[in-house]
Amino acid sequence: MDPYDEAGARSGTGFDPLQLLRMFWRRKWLFFVPFILCLAMAAVAIMTMTPVFFSSAQIRVIYEPTTSDILPNESRYGRRNLDDDALYNIETIVTGPKFLERVAQEFARLHPEKMPGGGAQIVDAVVGEDPQPVTSRFARRLSSRVRVRQEKRQLFSIGIRDTDPERAYLLTEVLLDRFLEEERASRVQPRTTTRDFLEGQRKSYQQNLNEKERQLTEFERSMLSESLAGNPVNEANLSRADAALGRLRSQYFDADTAELFTQERLARSVLGGDLVRVQTYSQDPDIAGAMRELVDLEYQALLGQGTDQTQTSLGPLRLHLNDLIENKTKQEYPALGAMDRNTICQYLYHSLYRDVQRQIMTQLEQNIKEFRDFTARQPEQSASLARLRQEAETARNQLQAIERDISQENLRIEASLSEIGYKMVVHEDPELPRGPIEPDKVKLSFMGFVLALALGGGLVILAELLDRSFRAVDQIENLLGLQVIGTIPVIESNFFRRQKRRRLLIWLILVVIILAVAAVGLLLVYPQLS
Repeated sequence: MDPYDEAGARSGTGFDPLQLLRMFWRRKWLFFVPFILCLAMAAVAIMTMTPVFFSSAQIRVIYEPTTSDILPNESRYGRRNLDDDALYNIETIVTGPKFLERVAQEFARLHPEKMPGGGAQIVDAVVGEDPQPVTSRFARRLSSRVRVRQEKRQLFSIGIRDTDPERAYLLTEVLLDRFLEEERASRVQPRTTTRDFLEGQRKSYQQNLNEKERQLTEFERSMLSESLAGNPVNEANLSRADAALGRLRSQYFDADTAELFTQERLARSVLGGDLVRVQTYSQDPDIAGAMRELVDLEYQALLGQGTDQTQTSLGPLRLHLNDLIENKTKQEYPALGAMDRNTICQYLYHSLYRDVQRQIMTQLEQNIKEFRDFTARQPEQSASLARLRQEAETARNQLQAIERDISQENLRIEASLSEIGYKMVVHEDPELPRGPIEPDKVKLSFMGFVLALALGGGLVILAELLDRSFRAVDQIENLLGLQVIGTIPVIESNFFRRQKRRRLLIWLILVVIILAVAAVGLLLVYPQLS
């Protein structure tokens, strides 16, 4: 009795492994033939594919955020965004046609014998008069062989696939060197372009300022009275001048007077009641010169006409005046001790600085009066004067602003050259590949096995689903509801033989089509995707 004959089998419930095994055994050739052919195609693909080698180098991006108020802080974005930006910059540079063209030209110059094609003909074309077509073709081939990926945070790899392991290694070296130069230049070039633009704007603003100052000077010379010419008080700073004059008067007549009285009393006690000779100090040429310079700087600072250097010069100038007073005191009172001389110096400095304030008040009050008298007599000329001065001041402010921008761009360029903010360094140099990465034998074998298993099992299941014949008595009884009283063997005839050949031909055509699709996937599509 045939152990796989289902005539005596009875239908049951649940999964029957023996029934599944019998089904596969009954259609064993439909399973084994595609299975063996798919495995054979995978083996053919492994043996016939051209070996591909891969050489890569690793680049590390180091972020160095600055805390300077002048330079922009590069860490205002998240670290993930910085890594994404770095990957985008790397891909943009190494996949650019012009960049790959330069890489091909550099490689052809350094290693002409490694150019694709080899032989004396390629070498002559590279070193001859017109190497452009050769390097252009080579650059187009490189565009599909360059690989860039992020290994981990702040770590990226750049590599090249090639059929020649030494050429892949040498190409990666050239590509890495050119990339580092290009990346650094790409960071500096936009800022130098910005600086050049600002330099052009600065020249334009300088010409505008010169023109406004010329117009103002001509107007003052032709239309204004001699008393107003050179007057620093104008419509724009008149309110500031009034406020400054009020502060000076309050300080001069109130707080400074009381403090001066106290210091004078201490100085008299040191000298035994004698009066300190302040006039002797004010007549000293060095002290008088320092006082005049203080008057000019203090006056400019009060009206807001001084520069940053004016503000920084006031402190050292006051210290210089104090040093001159101390040296003069040592000459005038050599017998006094250090503490007593210090008391005398404080009184003298306060008295002389009070004289500086008095001169400033007098000059400021006179300039305010002259300007108001002029505006009362000639309102139209006063308005024209205010307009010209405002235009000159606006042009001067624009020039100062663009000069600050130029200084900032110069600092940014220096920072780029010094690689402040972030820099790219070589983390791992390229190495000569030890073995090919393609074809991947394990990957192809697994793909062939899975494809063979899927095709064989799928064909068996499809054949079983399409088979509408009865194979057991109980199937007829259960499905048709008829009682089977007997069975007869299959009678071989021409009709049954033709039907059997027809079914075999259909399955053979189906197997051939499926195997053709598998062959295309293993032998054509896989090499392209890899």
